[in-house]
Amino acid sequence: MSKVGFTGLPPLQESGTVHGHHNPSPFPLPQNLQVHPTSSNPNPSTTGSSAKQQNYGLHHLETNWPGETGNGHHLDVIPGNGKQLLCLDGQQRITTTTLLLAAIRPHCRRANMGSTVSKIDGLLFGGPENSEKIHQWAQKQAASILQSAQESSDVSTDQEMVSLESFTTGWLPQSTTEFQTTLVPSYIDRAAYFEILSLDPIQQALEGLLAMEENKDKESKKIHLEFSSTTKESTQYMTYSTFLQLAKNLLKPASANGDFNSNVLSKLFYNQVHRFSMTYIELLTKNDNLQQIFLWMQEKSVFGSGRLLFNPHPGIDFAPVDLARNWIISSAMDLPLQEQVEFYTRCWIQPLEGRCKDTGVLGDILLHLVNRIDQESKGKDRHIGSMEEKLNYRYYRSVSPPALQRMFTDEMPMMVYGRFHSYVQCRATQLGSDPDVISRQLADVIVQELVQEGEKMEVLMPNA
Repeated sequence: MSKVGFTGLPPLQESGTVHGHHNPSPFPLPQNLQVHPTSSNPNPSTTGSSAKQQNYGLHHLETNWPGETGNGHHLDVIPGNGKQLLCLDGQQRITTTTLLLAAIRPHCRRANMGSTVSKIDGLLFGGPENSEKIHQWAQKQAASILQSAQESSDVSTDQEMVSLESFTTGWLPQSTTEFQTTLVPSYIDRAAYFEILSLDPIQQALEGLLAMEENKDKESKKIHLEFSSTTKESTQYMTYSTFLQLAKNLLKPASANGDFNSNVLSKLFYNQVHRFSMTYIELLTKNDNLQQIFLWMQEKSVFGSGRLLFNPHPGIDFAPVDLARNWIISSAMDLPLQEQVEFYTRCWIQPLEGRCKDTGVLGDILLHLVNRIDQESKGKDRHIGSMEEKLNYRYYRSVSPPALQRMFTDEMPMMVYGRFHSYVQCRATQLGSDPDVISRQLADVIVQELVQEGEKMEVLMPNA
């Protein structure tokens, strides 16, 4: 099986070096929904008197999503720069939805459901008017793959498997020269996500080129694309491949059951986009604090009944280190997307996560840090932050039955994060900053202290 890279992209990383796949749902920064305003100068303010201004986010949800807006799963959206909406919560649902659409696309294509394929492309790639970009880009990739395959072809076989090289970590497609997607995932999820969405359009373009080659040369072989080894290790691929197989299980051999398969796939598509409700929440405040709103959203996994009762609820709970990382990186939420990426790389990946042979040790480092702080505070009054006080002292512990008191021991997940929260608030006070809003200066300080802890534990590799 040969391996090919994408044409016109930055140098590709070696397989197996992507960081961050230790958690099924790592969202260190809010994701972005790409939208396309009908006005050349939209006003994202939620305080103006104009209904059009006040319903800016809702207008774009209704314009760009064919389903209904209603009282279903909640989705919190903050107007961005006129071209994007910032998704603070609901990323898992949106990511899963787009991966399901990507999984039924090849089945729809093989069932000759061109109209449905076009609708899926419009949803995945930034609207019908922008979906042509992915086809142009895919055509370019397919031509390069075909040329490489012909140059290194094994004439003894009639079918060749070609494995794609992975995108670089954190890569963002350029909408002007490559393509754009409706959803821009968080940094560590992008490479696998973009590869999953783009593979079938490339396969489609490749099959078109091969059909023309076959007309010229009856000995022309088939080429089947496979995902890169890095993408196959990702949670996104696991989700996508599960959907792909489940959809396949619903279908029958296409030769005799074209209408049956079309009906099944049409129903899958309809159920996914028309029976998916979004709840729109307008924030009527003049100066929305995105970091604080984001923290309210992520901390529901600490205070939610599923965590308190040790009864996992639908969705994926964050581990303490994920909550800690999110809080640290949320200090960059006010920056443009590319600057967020640069901050995340400089502040978290390079000094800490990138130096872990096994990213699972990040949780050990966090626990070691809060335990050390507790030990150093013996006989002194350790600072108890607002979250830890709420968990352990004010009411959560006091109203829990005896059988659940073990949930409030120091090393249980919610208490580890509560203790870390107290530590960060204390350090903020020492630095003279707001204890409820983490600054980028404070974020750097906290990460360096985590790095020092990891080096003492000898679990971090030397700096490159």
